[in-house]
Amino acid sequence: MKTILSYAVAAMVLISIPLSASTEDSMNRTAIDEANARLVELQKNGDAAGMGRMYTEDAILLPDGDAKREGREDIEAFWANALGGGVEDVRLTTENLVPLDDDLVYEIGSYTTTPRDSAPISGHYLVLWKRVDGAWKLHVDIFNGDGKPQ
Repeated sequence: MKTILSYAVAAMVLISIPLSASTEDSMNRTAIDEANARLVELQKNGDAAGMGRMYTEDAILLPDGDAKREGREDIEAFWANALGGGVEDVRLTTENLVPLDDDLVYEIGSYTTTPRDSAPISGHYLVLWKRVDGAWKLHVDIFNGDGKPQ
């Protein structure tokens, strides 16, 4: 009887491990989805300062066709220039979201942005998200276009 009880307890522990990981993955997904929605709103509003605050202090931005940007201030300057002409629409689609540890998640996705008075531009991105003081921030942000307007 004691052996059966031991097996039952062990089985319950093993079953709960994937459920815990799944719950954590789901929580990360929800938080990253919310952060992406905030990024979209900031871009649509042309809020470069708000965009800058979405990044860690020591973040790195590797934009398509432009120089590497390091640190929040440099990244904010990039977004001020990039958003200067106005944006009509932005869509981000998460394709993969993979937790690396409790405070790091990488995301691979696709984007479409429509600058004011211009054709939509599409491409792909990779973001390393880092949890800082409970908030998910972009730590490394790489994006490149598909090479053609839509």
